Amino acid sequence: MDWLRDALRRPMVKSLNRFAFIRLNNDTHSRITVRVQKLAENDQKRLLAEWDRQTLLHQSGRFDQLLDWGRKHLQDVALSERPFSSLYDELRVRIAVSFGGNGRFQLVLGDLSGIQSYLFAVAHIGEGGVAKRLRSRSFHLSLLAKTAAFYILDSLELSYRHLIMTAGGVFMLAVREEDQLEPILKDMDQYLYTRYHGSLQLHLATQRVSVDQLDAVSNIIGSLHNLIQRSKMQPANQVLKLNNEERWDDSIWLHDRQSGSYCVSCRRHPVREDVPDETLCAYCSQDEQNGMALPQSQAMWIGRNLSNGAPNHAIPCKHAGVLWDRYDVWLLRDAKQLPELMRQAGYWERWVDDPCDLSGISTACWMNKAYVSNYIPQEDGVPVHFEGLAGMSVGKKMLGIFKADVDRLGLLLSYGLRSDQGDFSFAEYLKASRQLEEFFGERLTVHLSDKFPHLYTVFSGGDDMFLIGPWSELPDLAVWMRREFEQFVEGNPEVTLSASLLFVPPRAPIATFAREADRRLEQAKEQANPFRPAGDQGGRNQVAICGITVEWSDLPTIWERAKQWAEWVRAGVCSSQFILRLLELWELRETYVRDGKIDGLRYNALLNYAIRRTEKTPIRDELREERRNLLAWAESLRRFPNDEAARDWYLMPAVYRLFAAYRAKEGDS
Repeated sequence: MDWLRDALRRPMVKSLNRFAFIRLNNDTHSRITVRVQKLAENDQKRLLAEWDRQTLLHQSGRFDQLLDWGRKHLQDVALSERPFSSLYDELRVRIAVSFGGNGRFQLVLGDLSGIQSYLFAVAHIGEGGVAKRLRSRSFHLSLLAKTAAFYILDSLELSYRHLIMTAGGVFMLAVREEDQLEPILKDMDQYLYTRYHGSLQLHLATQRVSVDQLDAVSNIIGSLHNLIQRSKMQPANQVLKLNNEERWDDSIWLHDRQSGSYCVSCRRHPVREDVPDETLCAYCSQDEQNGMALPQSQAMWIGRNLSNGAPNHAIPCKHAGVLWDRYDVWLLRDAKQLPELMRQAGYWERWVDDPCDLSGISTACWMNKAYVSNYIPQEDGVPVHFEGLAGMSVGKKMLGIFKADVDRLGLLLSYGLRSDQGDFSFAEYLKASRQLEEFFGERLTVHLSDKFPHLYTVFSGGDDMFLIGPWSELPDLAVWMRREFEQFVEGNPEVTLSASLLFVPPRAPIATFAREADRRLEQAKEQANPFRPAGDQGGRNQVAICGITVEWSDLPTIWERAKQWAEWVRAGVCSSQFILRLLELWELRETYVRDGKIDGLRYNALLNYAIRRTEKTPIRDELREERRNLLAWAESLRRFPNDEAARDWYLMPAVYRLFAAYRAKEGDS
């Protein structure tokens, strides 16, 4: 490996580590400049050969060490013929598709659907136990997709090295050309239908590929995603029909309801009759226990046949349940240690970023490093529940919900990566997917706890995130998040983010408001605000807040104006009645703008009257300048027609809502 050390000593210019999407709205192929250090051709061949010589992953720790080395040092090194790819991703692809023979294999895309509906199918936000179960369910669902990939590979007696990627309920792997997936999928569908009552479904799409096609995979990736969408049109199709008949079999899809009490949280499974005063089923009870253990955990281990044989208790660990009736999940307090029994096989994932040298640990299991959104706000070492988070708000004690995701991701990954020759390589596709996962996983996980310590991360990974916290911290979070994302994509106007902000009572039903946050996010994606530039009337790259959809640049204006109003009222620059009058005049003006009623134009004269009355109100000398600023702005609202005034009127209900919440007195609910 001397040549590898020599390669590291050469001057290396790190890439911008950003997407290189071409613009989609014109014919110019302008890319973000990406500077990379290219390896010599001989060095490329040596490294790829070293990679390909590795044995099955669960039989060789050497492969893990090489993969870890590649992750640290080769992410910003490109092959000369692919300057926008990463040598690390090229190597991952090479090893994943190495089956020998004729160089052909099957590329498999898996998608676990129904995740969010299952995640939020819990009772009320305000109950402390719900916070634990919500945290645990999010973790559980991320593991379910990952172990689904393990299930397929284990069933085919393949190594985990053939797992190419997993993020946000989606995974991709490579299997042999002759492997049959239908029997495996049928067994997995049956498990999901029995365990989750049909709320979760696994969809698989396969495409036969040759190694020679890996440099041009746009059509392959597009075909896989189209097959997934078709599969989603017929969920659990194999389970609900008997012997491939056209009609559902009633004996399969109708579940027998057992006697006795049912879980107060999920309402799907019975509680344990042998436990007095039990209100939760075994699954929700396990969720609650895992929710308490996750914040103190630094790693996890996934393997088989350990639930009945506990590992060495000298190393703190907790059994977190069984997935697919075969995989035991253990949470570990210390990422530097692994019980002896776990070292024989399995999957070991570390969640901490420390300089610990693990090369001396003798283990046959697969080691991996990842970031898990397991941060929760704490006070004196005790987790703060949702009602406590609402109590941290300024003014009205409410919770804020923030939901965001990347716009048109499928289109971007299918077309935005295309080169001047009209295609992209598999490694380039993986790099874009990996960088998105790193942004929503690693980057946000690391910074959120420092910058916004009161925010509770329900999930953050793949291409989206869902946060809950004190309502008054959400606007600042949203502004910061947008700025971080713009820096991440280097200001590329074709890679955008949409979001929704929702403010709810602390004991609100989370399932209801999670759906509402999702509905408003779709509104931001589909409905353009009325002030979009001419020729750009589509949705996306917007924020939905307080019933309206606005540009990202409007969000700081709304928040700062709401706080400014509150300060003006507090200091005596104007009265709260004047602010309320502005909202009433907005409603009157809307009757003209929205409904065409001429009577609505009276708002202008009534606003003039309100301004003149405020001018005559006595005020301290030191506040006269602030009064003039307020009235000058109010006077600008009388201009008609005027785009700037029209925008201020459009933002009025959102500003007033935040103003009223911000200045609410102590004890208001």
